[in-house]
Amino acid sequence: MKKNNSLIAVTLSLVLLLALLIVFVPAFKETVFNVQEKTYIMMTSSYLINGWIVLFLTLFSSIGVGFVLYKIYYIKPKRSIYAHHTIQEIKGAVWKWRWNENNIEQLWCFCPTCNDELSYDTDELMQVTTFSCEQCKKDIARFSFSHISAVLVFVKNEIRRILTRDKITKKS
Repeated sequence: MKKNNSLIAVTLSLVLLLALLIVFVPAFKETVFNVQEKTYIMMTSSYLINGWIVLFLTLFSSIGVGFVLYKIYYIKPKRSIYAHHTIQEIKGAVWKWRWNENNIEQLWCFCPTCNDELSYDTDELMQVTTFSCEQCKKDIARFSFSHISAVLVFVKNEIRRILTRDKITKKS
């Protein structure tokens, strides 16, 4: 609804600006009438291709380009077939995320008991990342990666593997 209202407002503003230019700027008015006269001459003269054919080709080309631009800018891409799936338990922790088209974003883990956001601790020497719940005072999940980014990549891959497996299972 907002897009239609803004389109109407922009169109009315342009028409009003054009009318003001025609009324108050004599050079603009003369140019508009010259263009109108040349268009009339082009349409009524005989060329290899008649002017009205050129006009229709131009009109339909403009409509086609407008349609393509509309598709590109105003039609939202199809959502992922997994868009409804945003929670998964992996290694004892509940992982939640959002989909942006087919990409997993805002991925983080929560306690399965109290649903509190988990904190993590990395041990560089042992190359282990441990997620723990501060409210429950217990360790929830342990990963054999020393960097949180590696853990998140592992979890994203695990989510995709689970979703792909479920998709294959549903087809069978």
